[in-house]
This record gives sequence, structure tokens and C-alpha cells, in this order.
Amino acid sequence: MFKKLFYYGGFSVGTTLFGVFSLPVLTAFLTPSEYGVLGLALTVLALLLPLNTFSNEHNVQKLRTNSSLDEYYSYWSALCSFSFLVLTVAFLLAIVIVYLFNLSTVFCLIPALAFARAFRLLKQAELTVTEREFLYGMSTLLVAVLSFIITFSVFYFYNSSASIRVFGLLLAEFLVCVVVLKIKFDFQFNVVKIREIMLFGFPLMISVIPAWFINESSRFFLLRYLSLTEVGFFTLAFQISAIYLQFNTVLANTFVKRILENIEEAFKFKFVSLIFSIQIVCVLTFLVSMNLFGGYFLPDSYLSSLTTANYLVIGAFFQSLGLLPSYYLSYYRSTKFRLYSLIVAAVVAIFLNFFLIPNYGTLGAALSYITAMLTYSLTLWFVVIRKKRNFNI
Repeated sequence: MFKKLFYYGGFSVGTTLFGVFSLPVLTAFLTPSEYGVLGLALTVLALLLPLNTFSNEHNVQKLRTNSSLDEYYSYWSALCSFSFLVLTVAFLLAIVIVYLFNLSTVFCLIPALAFARAFRLLKQAELTVTEREFLYGMSTLLVAVLSFIITFSVFYFYNSSASIRVFGLLLAEFLVCVVVLKIKFDFQFNVVKIREIMLFGFPLMISVIPAWFINESSRFFLLRYLSLTEVGFFTLAFQISAIYLQFNTVLANTFVKRILENIEEAFKFKFVSLIFSIQIVCVLTFLVSMNLFGGYFLPDSYLSSLTTANYLVIGAFFQSLGLLPSYYLSYYRSTKFRLYSLIVAAVVAIFLNFFLIPNYGTLGAALSYITAMLTYSLTLWFVVIRKKRNFNI
């Protein structure tokens, strides 16, 4: 366990530091309004990413742990075929929409970025249960390093725009998938496996919509009531808060095999207390570090994002509290309850966005996010506590 924590934690710290280092570079080259365009592009990415895998990350972990290799690789081939079909349709739609509405060409790159990132994440999900912690951490770090090098080089010598940043991310993801992770895209359209993929992921796919409203819709409310500049400030604050979630990913990767091998043991008071304690320490450490050093990394024009980021980190912490119940529901193929929880939280988010954002701007968006994420995690825990002793769903 300590070896896993060392690798996952070490590489996560490295990736986090590199992400922090890249923020002053991005904010130095991109105006707040151009950062707003990048934020809207990443919002579309958040919608397309789960479509490429049909939200089967937990299923990858479970099948790789409990199934034969032949069965697993048959499932993987079907997943490749399904994702390539999604890529093709999404790319064609992006071209048409960009042409009809005269949007930035950055949106044409998003389907390809979603495809590459989806398969990197799927392969990394497999690595967590095959106990290849070093490769997992190295691949994550390399994406951050390569995307920064590509982005900075083009920014410095040619031009700076949201399109260049997305292109840098796309090229980095593709290189890591092919060269480092050596992902094999074996396309076999297996109807039985496709059906399995869809049955597992369908409730989660529907949940993409309420999840999107919770995490991303605030940017469109800000664009509607304020300006693209405010979208840029909020995007930066959200990216800062998302750094904390890397610690939660480390936590999940460290304990995922233990959780899946004995799901009931993972819900004993001792283990739940351990996870919760680690999460508390991580969020407090992150908040203190961000407030002590954040001002040194951002130009004056972006400093207002730090106040919003403080609130968003609290929201991300509330989201992380849903870690254990999410695994429990996925294990028992009861992902519909994650959907129900997200719908409840999305209704809260939309309601609060309407009333808070026109009056409080980015702060209102952050307060909406906090309330929605607290609602989400509390609902998950309520469902699991009621069902885990007699899981006849």
C-alpha cells in the first residue's frame, strides 16, 4: 500500500506542480476573454469525454480484476470500435456547427482530444488494478510536460490562442497513448460486448447531462449575464480547484484494488474513517498552500480568480466525499442511483445559478457548485447506507 501511495502521490505532486507552473505562462499569453474561449471549449470536452467510453472506467477495473484475459480483451476491442464511432460522428457534427454558427475552430479539435484522453484514462484505469503504478504516474506527468512544451513553444514563437492550447493537449495525449502506454486499438464490433458496455454505462451516460449542468453550465450563465472575461476568470479558478481532485484520484488509485476485492470491508467504520481523514488533511493542505503561494504564480489581472478558487476547492472536497459510495454502486451495477443523485444536485445547481450569478457573478457560481456537490455526496451516502445491508435492487 505504501509503495502505491508513494508512486501515485509522488507523480501526482509532480503533475500538480507542473500544472501550477503552467498557469502563469497561460495567463501571461492569453487574455481573460481568450481564456474564456478555452473554458467554453473545455466545457464541450467535458460533455464528449464520457461519450467516448460510455463511462466504463469502473467496468474496466472490475473486468480486468475478475475476468479472464480473453474475455477482457474482447471487451476492450468492442470498446475501441464504439469509441471510434463516437469520434467520427462528433467530428462531423463539430464541423457543421462551427460552420453554421461561425464559432472558433478550436471546437473542431475537441472530438479528437476527447477520444485520445478517453483511452489514456481507460488504460490508466486498467493500470490501477494490474499494479503498474509507475507507468500510470509517468504517463500522467508526461501529458502535462509535453502539452506545456508544445503550447509554450507555439505561443512564444508563433501565436497564442485557445486553439493552440487545445492542439498541444491533443498532441501530448496522442503521443502518450501510442508511445508510452502502447495502447492497441483493436476494432472488433462485438454486439454482445457492445450491449454489455451500454448496459453498464447507460445510467452513467444519462448522468453526463446533470453532471455537466453542475460542473460546466455556470460558464454559460456567466457569459449570458456578464462577459467572456468573467468566464475566463471562472475557468482559471475551476482549473485551480481541480488540482485538488488529483489528490482524490491518488487516494482512489491507492485503494481501488482493496475496495473491489472486498467491497463490504471497505464500508467498515475504520476504513471509511481512514479515507475521510486523508481527504480532510489533503483539502486543508491545499487551501493553505494555494492562499500562501497563489499570488506569486498569477499576474495581477487574474488575482481575483483566487477568491473564487477557495470556494470551488470546498465544492471539490464535497464531491470527493462521494468516492466510496460511487465504487459501491458501480460494483453492484446500480449506477442508476448515481444518476438520481446527480439529477437532484443538478436541479439545485440550475436553481441557484439563476438567482446567484446575476447578483454575485463568479462567487455566485462557486456557491452554487458547493451546494450542488454537497447535495450529490449526501444523496449517494444516503442511498448506500440504506441499501448496503440488503442490496436487492
